[in-house]
Amino acid sequence: MELNTRCPECGTVFPASLEQMKLRKGYIRCVNCANIFDGFEFVVSTDTPDTSPRPTSRESTQASDSVPLRAEAGSPASRRTPPRVDLHTLNLPDDVPDSDTAGDGNADNEPVSVYIEPREDRVRRPAGAEFLTHRREATSSGWGGLIALLVVLALLVGAALLVYAYRVQIASSAPAVRPLLERACVSIGCTVPYPQRVDRISIMDSSLQAGESEAVMQLNVVMRNTFGKAQQWPVLMLDLVDFSGAVVATKTYRPSDYLPDETRGQPFQAGQEVRLNIPVEVDDLKVNGYQLRKVFPDQGTK
Repeated sequence: MELNTRCPECGTVFPASLEQMKLRKGYIRCVNCANIFDGFEFVVSTDTPDTSPRPTSRESTQASDSVPLRAEAGSPASRRTPPRVDLHTLNLPDDVPDSDTAGDGNADNEPVSVYIEPREDRVRRPAGAEFLTHRREATSSGWGGLIALLVVLALLVGAALLVYAYRVQIASSAPAVRPLLERACVSIGCTVPYPQRVDRISIMDSSLQAGESEAVMQLNVVMRNTFGKAQQWPVLMLDLVDFSGAVVATKTYRPSDYLPDETRGQPFQAGQEVRLNIPVEVDDLKVNGYQLRKVFPDQGTK
C-alpha cells in the first residue's frame, strides 16, 4: 500500500510504500531535494496530491507583492485545514506488495525509486566514549584472567600440600600411586613410608637357645603381619634377664640386622609370616631368660 507524503523542505508530494516506511521507522528521502524527514508526520490526502515544488525565496517575494499577506476573514482559505490521515485506523490487506518505488508526482503517477534510510540512534555518545569503553573492557578482561590464574595456582598449591601431608595414606590406599609419590619426593627430599601398625604385627613364636659358643646365643622368632596392608618392618628389642629376673642387657635389632638379603628393601606384606634366626652376643653374661618386644622408633614399645 502506498501513501502520499509532503516534503517539509521543498513541499513536493510523492507516494511512498507503507511497508518500507515501517521498516525505516518512517524516515524517507525526498525525491526532489533529497531531504530526509519522517514521512508519517507529513502524510497528505491521496485525493489531490500536490506534486509541485515549494517556490523559492525570490518567487515568494514577488508573489507577496500581489497576494495579500493575510486571508480575509470568512474566506475558504482561512477555514481550510490540511488533511490528516490516521495511520492507526488504516485497514491494510494481507497481501501488501513489498515495493521500494514511488511516483514522481506527474499526472500518470508513474512509480519512481524511493530511498528510505534507517532512523539514527537518538542517544549519541560523547567523543572518545567508544575508546574508553574498549579500554575498560580490555582492562576488565585482563584483571579477570589474572585472578583466574591466581585461583588456579592456589588450588594447585593446596592440592600439593594435601598430597604431601597424606602421602602415606594415599600410597597405602592406592599402591599404584606409590612410585609416582616416591619420584616426587626425591626432588623435595621426603620419603613415602609404609604404615606402622605395630599392634597388627604378631610374634607367633620365639625362643632363645645356646649357640655354637658360650658367647653367642640364637634367637628364633616367628612373626606375622595381620594387617590387611603392607607395612614397615618393626625394630626388635631383646631384654636379657639373669637368674634374679633383672635385666642385664638390652639388644636392639633393626630390619637391616635380622632380615635376609633378598627381603631387605621390601615391605612387610599383608598376611606375610617370616621365621628369623638372629645371633645374640652375650659374652660373659649369665642369661636365664629374655623379653622380646617389637617397636617403631616414633611410636614406642609394644
